Amino acid sequence: MQKPNPDAGSPRRRRAGRTRTVAVIAAASSLALAGCGSGGASAGSTTGSGEIVIGVPATLTGAGAAYQVSGVDASQMVVDAINQAGGVRELDGAKIRLVVQDTQGDPATTVKVMREMAGQGISAFSGQVGSGPALAAKPLIESLKIPFLTVSGDQKMTEDNTDGWVFRTTSNTGTAAAKTLGFLDEQIAAGTLKDVSKVALVSISGPPGPLVDDVLEQELTERGISVTRLSYDPAEVKDFAPTVAKLAADDVDLVMGYQYPNDGTLFAQAVSAQTWRPKGGFVFTGSPQFLDSFRKSAGSTVTGWVTSSFSSTLDDDYYTDETRKLAKDFEAKYGASMEGTAANLGATNIALIVDAAVSAKSTDPQKIGEALRDLKFSDPKASASPYYMAPGGVDFDDKQENAALIIPFIQVTPEGGVDTISPPEVATGKFQPIG
Repeated sequence: MQKPNPDAGSPRRRRAGRTRTVAVIAAASSLALAGCGSGGASAGSTTGSGEIVIGVPATLTGAGAAYQVSGVDASQMVVDAINQAGGVRELDGAKIRLVVQDTQGDPATTVKVMREMAGQGISAFSGQVGSGPALAAKPLIESLKIPFLTVSGDQKMTEDNTDGWVFRTTSNTGTAAAKTLGFLDEQIAAGTLKDVSKVALVSISGPPGPLVDDVLEQELTERGISVTRLSYDPAEVKDFAPTVAKLAADDVDLVMGYQYPNDGTLFAQAVSAQTWRPKGGFVFTGSPQFLDSFRKSAGSTVTGWVTSSFSSTLDDDYYTDETRKLAKDFEAKYGASMEGTAANLGATNIALIVDAAVSAKSTDPQKIGEALRDLKFSDPKASASPYYMAPGGVDFDDKQENAALIIPFIQVTPEGGVDTISPPEVATGKFQPIG
C-alpha cells in the first residue's frame, strides 16, 4: 500500500464545502418515509437471500442533525453504488436496502424507532444518532441481539459490553482527549509550541464535555501546566464575550476543550470581536472545526485552529479508487466534502456490515455480530468492501472498541479548508502555529 507523503510539494488543500440546505434534510426525511413503508428481509437468511436490510435510526431533525444527515446521505450513496454494481457478489449478488427513520434526536423516539425496525427483519443497525439517544437504546440493543454500529463517542456505550452488540466505529472521546495530549506533547517537544504554562478548557457542560475536561485536566496538571475550566450549557449560553474576556484577563497560552457546532460558532465570533489571541492557539478534541459548514459560518477567525477528527483526506491513494470517486460524487451532489461532514462515518458503517455479512456468509444478525468481533484488517484497502473510509483498519477489542483506528488532527487553512497534520500515516500538511 502506498502511503501519503506529507512532504511531497505543497500541502494538498481541501475545499470548504457550501452550507447544507433544508432541502437535504427534506430529502433524507423522504428517504426515511420510503424506508418505513416496505417490509424487511427475514432474520436468519443465508447466502442467496437476495437482500441485506440495514436499519438506520438517524437524527434527521433536531439537535445533532448537522452531523447525522450527511451520514445517511453517504450511507445511501454506498448502498446505491454496491447495488448498481451487481450487489454483494460474495452473497450471490444480494442487494442492500436501508430502512431509515428520523429519531428527532430524542432518546425515547430512538428506542421506539429501533424497536419498530427490529420487526422488519434487519441484519444490523447503523446508528446515525448522538450519545444521548444511543445510550438510551443500549438495553434494547442487548435484548434484540442485533449488531448496532455506533458513531457515539461516549465511553459508556461500551461499558459492560464484552461480547455485546454495540460496535463503536469511531473513536471514543476519552481516547481522543488522550491523543490530543499526545499531539500537544509532540509539538512542545518539537519546539512548534513554546512556553505553554496556562491552559483554559472551554467545553459544553453535558456529555462528553466533562469527560474530555477530566482527561485533559489530569494530564496537563501532571505536566505542571495550570488549568482553568470554563464549562457552559450550550442551550443557555449564546454570548461568549464574557468567556473570551476571562481568557484574555487570565492571558492563557492555549485554549482546549470540546464544543458543538452552534456554540462553537458563537465562541469563534466572540473571539473575532476581541483583539486578544492565545499565543499557543486553539487545540480542541472532536470539535466542529472539521465541518465545512462550521468553517463557513465561523469565518477566518478559526484559521490555524486544530481539532482531533475522525476523517483524513479522502482524495489520497491511502483509500480505494471507489472511495475517492464516491467522495467526489458526494461533494458534487451535496456541496460539502465527506471529510468536512460526518458522511464518512455513515459510509464506513455500511462497509463494515457488508464485510461482516461476507465473512459470515449470512445476513443473520447474530452471525454478523460474531463476524464483526473477529473482523480484522490493517488499512482501508484491506476491507472486503471498497467503501471503508476511516483512517486505520479494524480490530474490535473485548468491548467492541476499534483498536485499529487512527485519530487524525486537522488544522484550518487560510483558504477555509483543512490540512490533516497528524499522524504521519495520513498527514497531508504540517502544523503551523498561529502564535
